[in-house]
Amino acid sequence: MTIVLYSEDTNESRLPVRARTPYTPPATRFMRGVFDEYPDLNVVFQEAGHWWVPFLRYRMDEFYEMHPEDVKITPRKHAAGEEYLDRTPSAYLDDNVYLCTQPFAMPRNAGEAESMLELSHAEQLFTYSSDWPHQTLDPPTWFYTSRAFDDDTREAILHGNAEEILDV
Repeated sequence: MTIVLYSEDTNESRLPVRARTPYTPPATRFMRGVFDEYPDLNVVFQEAGHWWVPFLRYRMDEFYEMHPEDVKITPRKHAAGEEYLDRTPSAYLDDNVYLCTQPFAMPRNAGEAESMLELSHAEQLFTYSSDWPHQTLDPPTWFYTSRAFDDDTREAILHGNAEEILDV
């Protein structure tokens, strides 16, 4: 089963003191054991950006290692008679979450872009999307003009991950 979530831009997110947090929904699902109960569930985030992935991956694992008792008390785990998650939170991110590439903030320096793609696990998580028919600053040519993409990553993002999500 696949769920697609759209990161809606609300007036609230435009306030200077508020930051949009697209990572809150997946973090909540990981920590409450949703993917333990539904391991075949995939969640696709559209227009949620990608900058939050490395932070969320490392922060969730760090928190879970330091405070597993906080996860132990969540209602879903308690109701199932379980105390802890079956895997690390980052494992759920890698196996159950996909991100659409629009909007995509690509560093201009190829070395920095490669690092960003690696830290984000782009080959496993990203799937191509456009903002057609709207004009954006994310032309599809960046897959071919940037040296940051090797052939495997490019193919995974352009069609491989979508084929996996859609089971085709």
